[in-house]
Amino acid sequence: MLKKYTSYIVTYEHLHKLMTKSKSQKPVNEQPMNGLVYQSIMNEYGVNPSLIGIDIKIQRAFTLNDEVMLRKILECEY
Repeated sequence: MLKKYTSYIVTYEHLHKLMTKSKSQKPVNEQPMNGLVYQSIMNEYGVNPSLIGIDIKIQRAFTLNDEVMLRKILECEY
């Protein structure tokens, strides 16, 4: 029984690594997005700019300096 259980744990850990492993993305300009650009995009969609502290997707788009990703997130979710 222990052998079976250990096998299950190893399989789960391997599966977890495969599911969480993704291509490492680099910022578009090697810097986070300019705060004014971020605020103007958020205001275009009528969304409170303070959501950067709450929504992980918005944080990621900001960090990667990806305006297109940020706009798609806002169009789909807000």
